[in-house]
Amino acid sequence: MHDNNLFLILRSQTVFLILFFGLSVNAQGVDEKPTGHDHARKELAKSTLASEVILDNKFQELLLLIRNSKYPAGLEHNAGTADKLTIEHQHWLLYAESHCWLVSSVYVYPAGSKMSYSEYNACKLEMNQQRIQFIDYIKNEYSGH
Repeated sequence: MHDNNLFLILRSQTVFLILFFGLSVNAQGVDEKPTGHDHARKELAKSTLASEVILDNKFQELLLLIRNSKYPAGLEHNAGTADKLTIEHQHWLLYAESHCWLVSSVYVYPAGSKMSYSEYNACKLEMNQQRIQFIDYIKNEYSGH
Protein backbone atom coordinates (compact mmCIF):
# COMPACT_ATOMS: atom_id res chain seq x y z
CA MET A 1 0.00 0.00 0.00
CA HIS A 2 2.86 2.37 0.87
CA ASP A 3 4.49 1.82 -2.54
CA ASN A 4 1.21 2.60 -4.26
CA ASN A 5 0.78 5.87 -2.33
CA LEU A 6 4.34 6.92 -3.13
CA PHE A 7 3.74 6.03 -6.75
CA LEU A 8 0.60 8.19 -6.87
CA ILE A 9 2.38 11.15 -5.28
CA LEU A 10 5.30 11.01 -7.71
CA ARG A 11 3.00 10.49 -10.70
CA SER A 12 0.91 13.52 -9.68
CA GLN A 13 4.11 15.58 -9.48
CA THR A 14 5.07 14.33 -12.93
CA VAL A 15 1.66 15.19 -14.34
CA PHE A 16 1.94 18.67 -12.84
CA LEU A 17 5.34 19.20 -14.46
CA ILE A 18 4.13 17.86 -17.78
CA LEU A 19 1.12 20.17 -17.68
CA PHE A 20 3.34 23.07 -16.64
CA PHE A 21 5.73 22.48 -19.52
CA GLY A 22 2.85 21.85 -21.89
CA LEU A 23 1.17 25.12 -20.91
CA SER A 24 4.42 27.05 -21.14
CA VAL A 25 5.04 25.56 -24.59
CA ASN A 26 1.51 26.50 -25.72
CA ALA A 27 1.78 30.01 -24.26
CA GLN A 28 4.10 31.07 -27.06
CA GLY A 29 2.57 33.74 -29.33
CA VAL A 30 1.37 32.78 -32.80
CA ASP A 31 3.48 35.42 -34.56
CA GLU A 32 6.55 34.68 -32.46
CA LYS A 33 9.15 32.55 -34.18
CA PRO A 34 10.98 30.39 -31.64
CA THR A 35 14.75 30.42 -31.94
CA GLY A 36 17.81 29.25 -30.10
CA HIS A 37 17.94 27.29 -26.88
CA ASP A 38 14.44 28.25 -25.78
CA HIS A 39 12.96 26.60 -28.87
CA ALA A 40 15.07 23.47 -28.36
CA ARG A 41 14.02 23.30 -24.69
CA LYS A 42 10.34 23.56 -25.61
CA GLU A 43 10.63 20.95 -28.34
CA LEU A 44 12.37 18.60 -25.91
CA ALA A 45 9.56 19.13 -23.40
CA LYS A 46 6.99 18.31 -26.12
CA SER A 47 8.89 15.17 -27.11
CA THR A 48 9.12 14.05 -23.50
CA LEU A 49 5.39 14.56 -23.01
CA ALA A 50 4.66 12.61 -26.20
CA SER A 51 6.90 9.76 -25.02
CA GLU A 52 4.97 9.62 -21.72
CA VAL A 53 1.70 9.17 -23.65
CA ILE A 54 3.18 6.53 -25.97
CA LEU A 55 4.67 4.65 -23.01
CA ASP A 56 1.35 4.62 -21.15
CA ASN A 57 -0.57 3.49 -24.25
CA LYS A 58 1.89 0.70 -25.01
CA PHE A 59 1.83 -0.48 -21.41
CA GLN A 60 -1.98 -0.62 -21.39
CA GLU A 61 -1.92 -2.56 -24.70
CA LEU A 62 0.57 -5.02 -23.20
CA LEU A 63 -1.59 -5.58 -20.11
CA LEU A 64 -4.61 -6.23 -22.32
CA LEU A 65 -2.63 -8.65 -24.48
CA ILE A 66 -1.34 -10.56 -21.45
CA ARG A 67 -4.75 -10.78 -19.79
CA ASN A 68 -6.38 -12.06 -22.99
CA SER A 69 -3.50 -14.26 -24.12
CA LYS A 70 -4.01 -17.90 -24.96
CA TYR A 71 -0.70 -18.61 -23.25
CA PRO A 72 -0.58 -22.31 -22.32
CA ALA A 73 -0.45 -21.69 -18.56
CA GLY A 74 -3.99 -20.26 -18.65
CA LEU A 75 -5.84 -17.12 -17.66
CA GLU A 76 -4.95 -17.37 -13.96
CA HIS A 77 -1.26 -17.33 -14.85
CA ASN A 78 -1.85 -14.39 -17.21
CA ALA A 79 -3.66 -12.37 -14.51
CA GLY A 80 -0.77 -12.97 -12.10
CA THR A 81 1.74 -11.96 -14.74
CA ALA A 82 -0.22 -8.78 -15.49
CA ASP A 83 -0.33 -7.92 -11.77
CA LYS A 84 3.42 -8.49 -11.40
CA LEU A 85 4.11 -6.44 -14.50
CA THR A 86 1.95 -3.60 -13.17
CA ILE A 87 3.88 -3.53 -9.89
CA GLU A 88 7.19 -3.69 -11.73
CA HIS A 89 6.11 -0.88 -14.06
CA GLN A 90 5.11 1.33 -11.12
CA HIS A 91 8.52 0.77 -9.57
CA TRP A 92 10.22 1.51 -12.88
CA LEU A 93 8.29 4.80 -13.19
CA LEU A 94 9.40 5.79 -9.69
CA TYR A 95 12.99 4.87 -10.50
CA ALA A 96 12.97 6.80 -13.79
CA GLU A 97 11.48 9.86 -12.09
CA SER A 98 13.98 9.92 -9.23
CA HIS A 99 16.91 9.05 -11.49
CA CYS A 100 16.16 11.89 -13.90
CA TRP A 101 15.67 14.42 -11.11
CA LEU A 102 19.06 13.35 -9.76
CA VAL A 103 20.66 13.65 -13.20
CA SER A 104 19.23 17.15 -13.59
CA SER A 105 20.48 18.13 -10.12
CA VAL A 106 24.07 16.98 -10.58
CA TYR A 107 25.12 20.01 -12.60
CA VAL A 108 25.19 23.54 -11.16
CA TYR A 109 23.70 26.10 -13.51
CA PRO A 110 23.66 29.90 -13.27
CA ALA A 111 20.73 31.46 -11.40
CA GLY A 112 17.62 31.55 -13.58
CA SER A 113 18.93 28.92 -15.96
CA LYS A 114 16.40 26.47 -17.36
CA MET A 115 19.03 23.89 -18.30
CA SER A 116 18.17 21.56 -15.40
CA TYR A 117 14.70 21.09 -16.95
CA SER A 118 16.34 20.25 -20.26
CA GLU A 119 18.55 17.70 -18.53
CA TYR A 120 15.49 16.22 -16.82
CA ASN A 121 13.49 16.05 -20.06
CA ALA A 122 16.39 14.55 -22.02
CA CYS A 123 16.81 11.88 -19.34
CA LYS A 124 13.07 11.11 -19.21
CA LEU A 125 12.87 10.91 -23.00
CA GLU A 126 15.76 8.44 -23.13
CA MET A 127 14.39 6.36 -20.25
CA ASN A 128 10.91 6.28 -21.81
CA GLN A 129 12.31 5.20 -25.19
CA GLN A 130 14.22 2.35 -23.53
CA ARG A 131 11.12 1.29 -21.62
CA ILE A 132 9.02 1.36 -24.80
CA GLN A 133 11.56 -0.98 -26.43
CA PHE A 134 11.33 -3.32 -23.43
CA ILE A 135 7.51 -3.32 -23.55
CA ASP A 136 7.62 -4.02 -27.29
CA TYR A 137 9.96 -6.95 -26.60
CA ILE A 138 7.56 -8.46 -24.04
CA LYS A 139 4.62 -7.81 -26.38
CA ASN A 140 6.40 -9.69 -29.16
CA GLU A 141 7.09 -12.61 -26.80
CA TYR A 142 3.40 -12.86 -25.87
CA SER A 143 2.21 -12.38 -29.45
CA GLY A 144 4.05 -15.56 -30.41
CA HIS A 145 1.84 -17.68 -28.12
